[in-house]
Amino acid sequence: MNTSKTHVISCRVDDEMMATLDRIAEAHERSRAWIVHKLLTEAAREELGLIEDIEEGIADADAGRVISHEELTARLEALFPDRADSKAA
Repeated sequence: MNTSKTHVISCRVDDEMMATLDRIAEAHERSRAWIVHKLLTEAAREELGLIEDIEEGIADADAGRVISHEELTARLEALFPDRADSKAA
């Protein structure tokens, strides 16, 4: 038995988006609602991951865990020497 609480939300989409969702649903042999839930879940996880990465970066900067642009460039050139050579040419 699924005891998790669910909520219904609504969203307005244009005809093109509706057709896209229907095409995806048909290809997966799933309902439009299932597809919207799947896509929303994936997008929300990705967006939350981005927010968490940004927050981590801000915390690092606030704590002084940063390097200069020059140091970053040097590290990248050491990792990718072929790219640095083609840039100089």
